[in-house]
Amino acid sequence: MLKKLSPTYEIDMTEQISERLSDLREYIEQHNQALRIATNTDEESRRSKSGLLWEKETMQFEEDLTIDIGAIEPDRKTAAEHEAKLKEVFPEMRRH
Repeated sequence: MLKKLSPTYEIDMTEQISERLSDLREYIEQHNQALRIATNTDEESRRSKSGLLWEKETMQFEEDLTIDIGAIEPDRKTAAEHEAKLKEVFPEMRRH
């Protein structure tokens, strides 16, 4: 779909999306790292005893607040619906 949209927008849409996904991955890693430090589950901080809230015990939550990047999957049904709508708006996508 991105390759088909690239000529319409006169830009490499694949590269644009790849950059945004990379930024999102970095943000998620920072989020997870901040949670590990705040809950005292970051091994490096525990070893060096330099964590912001360093204590011997870890802080527990009912559910894991970290984001598992590997578990994120696209919603194929929604993607197909959006692709169909884009093909309605940009008929030239059907030809590419």
